[in-house]
Amino acid sequence: MVEPAEATRTCAFAILNWFDSEDPFWGSFVPQPESTELADGRFAVSLRGEGARLDICGIMIPDFDEPRALSPSICVAGRRDVDESAPQCWHPIACSLSEQGRFATHNFRNAVDAALTDIAA
Repeated sequence: MVEPAEATRTCAFAILNWFDSEDPFWGSFVPQPESTELADGRFAVSLRGEGARLDICGIMIPDFDEPRALSPSICVAGRRDVDESAPQCWHPIACSLSEQGRFATHNFRNAVDAALTDIAA
C-alpha cells in the first residue's frame, strides 16, 4: 500500500509534470507556489497562463473494496486570471493510483479544456 502522504505527493507531482513541458499549451501554464498546498491526503495547486487560472485539487480516499488501498479524487476549475472569487464549476479528472504508486489519468486534457471553456462562457 502507498501511504497517504506519498500518494498525495505522487498525484500532485504528476499533475505538475503535465505542465512542465515544451508543448506550447501545457508549457504556457506556470505553477503558483504561493497557492500550492500539500498535506497528508490532500493537495491543491494553481497555475496561471493564457489569461487564465487553473485550480486543481485532490484528496486520497480509502478504497473500501480493497483494504489499505487509496483512490485519488481530483478536480480542476478555471477562472479568469484577475478573478479572485471562488471557482464556480469543478470538472473531475478520471485517475488512478496503482499499488506501486504510479499515477494514471484518462481525461486530463478534456477536464482542463472544460475548465477553460467555463472561462470563455
